[in-house]
Amino acid sequence: RLLGHAGPHQPEGWPGREIGWVLARFAWGQGFAFEAAQTCCSYAFESLGWDRLISLIAPQNVRSIPLALRLGERLEGQVQVLGMTVNVYALSREKPGT
Repeated sequence: RLLGHAGPHQPEGWPGREIGWVLARFAWGQGFAFEAAQTCCSYAFESLGWDRLISLIAPQNVRSIPLALRLGERLEGQVQVLGMTVNVYALSREKPGT
Protein backbone atom coordinates (compact mmCIF):
# COMPACT_ATOMS: atom_id res chain seq x y z
CA ARG A 1 0.00 0.00 0.00
CA LEU A 2 1.06 3.54 -0.62
CA LEU A 3 2.21 5.16 2.61
CA GLY A 4 2.45 8.69 1.24
CA HIS A 5 5.01 10.90 -0.40
CA ALA A 6 7.78 13.29 0.55
CA GLY A 7 10.20 15.40 -1.37
CA PRO A 8 11.67 18.73 -2.34
CA HIS A 9 9.70 21.14 -4.48
CA GLN A 10 9.22 24.82 -5.29
CA PRO A 11 6.03 25.54 -7.19
CA GLU A 12 5.74 28.89 -8.93
CA GLY A 13 4.91 31.60 -6.43
CA TRP A 14 6.13 29.55 -3.45
CA PRO A 15 8.07 31.47 -0.78
CA GLY A 16 11.07 29.12 -0.95
CA ARG A 17 12.36 25.64 -1.64
CA GLU A 18 10.25 23.32 0.42
CA ILE A 19 10.53 19.85 1.84
CA GLY A 20 7.05 18.46 2.16
CA TRP A 21 5.52 15.20 3.35
CA VAL A 22 2.09 13.59 3.41
CA LEU A 23 1.32 10.19 4.92
CA ALA A 24 -1.74 7.99 4.90
CA ARG A 25 -3.41 7.96 8.30
CA PHE A 26 -2.64 4.26 8.87
CA ALA A 27 1.09 5.10 8.66
CA TRP A 28 1.06 7.91 11.25
CA GLY A 29 3.13 7.57 14.41
CA GLN A 30 5.56 4.99 13.05
CA GLY A 31 8.49 7.25 12.14
CA PHE A 32 7.96 7.07 8.38
CA ALA A 33 7.41 10.82 7.94
CA PHE A 34 10.55 11.71 9.89
CA GLU A 35 12.68 9.17 8.01
CA ALA A 36 11.38 10.35 4.64
CA ALA A 37 11.72 14.06 5.45
CA GLN A 38 15.22 13.61 6.89
CA THR A 39 16.30 11.76 3.75
CA CYS A 40 14.79 14.49 1.58
CA CYS A 41 16.65 17.18 3.52
CA SER A 42 19.94 15.36 3.03
CA TYR A 43 19.21 14.93 -0.67
CA ALA A 44 18.32 18.62 -1.10
CA PHE A 45 21.45 19.80 0.67
CA GLU A 46 23.95 17.26 -0.65
CA SER A 47 22.70 16.44 -4.16
CA LEU A 48 20.71 19.51 -5.16
CA GLY A 49 23.07 21.96 -3.45
CA TRP A 50 20.29 23.86 -1.71
CA ASP A 51 21.42 26.02 1.23
CA ARG A 52 18.02 26.55 2.84
CA LEU A 53 14.77 24.61 3.10
CA ILE A 54 11.33 25.49 4.35
CA SER A 55 8.27 23.56 5.39
CA LEU A 56 4.90 25.29 5.17
CA ILE A 57 2.66 23.95 7.91
CA ALA A 58 -0.86 24.99 8.86
CA PRO A 59 -0.95 26.06 12.54
CA GLN A 60 -3.59 23.41 13.29
CA ASN A 61 -1.39 20.61 11.89
CA VAL A 62 -0.21 19.51 15.32
CA ARG A 63 1.51 16.36 14.02
CA SER A 64 3.79 18.06 11.46
CA ILE A 65 5.00 20.88 13.70
CA PRO A 66 6.96 18.60 16.10
CA LEU A 67 8.34 16.73 13.09
CA ALA A 68 9.66 19.98 11.58
CA LEU A 69 11.26 20.89 14.91
CA ARG A 70 12.80 17.41 15.17
CA LEU A 71 14.33 17.94 11.72
CA GLY A 72 15.99 21.08 13.10
CA GLU A 73 13.65 23.56 11.43
CA ARG A 74 12.73 26.71 13.32
CA LEU A 75 9.62 28.85 13.06
CA GLU A 76 10.34 32.00 11.02
CA GLY A 77 6.88 33.49 10.65
CA GLN A 78 3.75 33.12 8.58
CA VAL A 79 2.82 33.58 4.92
CA GLN A 80 -0.30 33.35 2.80
CA VAL A 81 -0.24 30.45 0.35
CA LEU A 82 -3.20 29.43 -1.77
CA GLY A 83 -5.49 31.56 0.38
CA MET A 84 -4.34 29.98 3.65
CA THR A 85 -2.15 31.32 6.43
CA VAL A 86 0.66 28.84 7.12
CA ASN A 87 3.68 28.81 9.39
CA VAL A 88 7.10 28.87 7.76
CA TYR A 89 9.62 26.53 9.36
CA ALA A 90 13.16 26.82 7.96
CA LEU A 91 16.44 24.93 8.06
CA SER A 92 19.76 26.10 6.68
CA ARG A 93 22.65 23.88 5.72
CA GLU A 94 25.61 24.10 8.02
CA LYS A 95 28.64 25.33 6.16
CA PRO A 96 31.96 23.59 6.80
CA GLY A 97 33.95 25.46 9.44
CA THR A 98 30.96 27.32 10.88
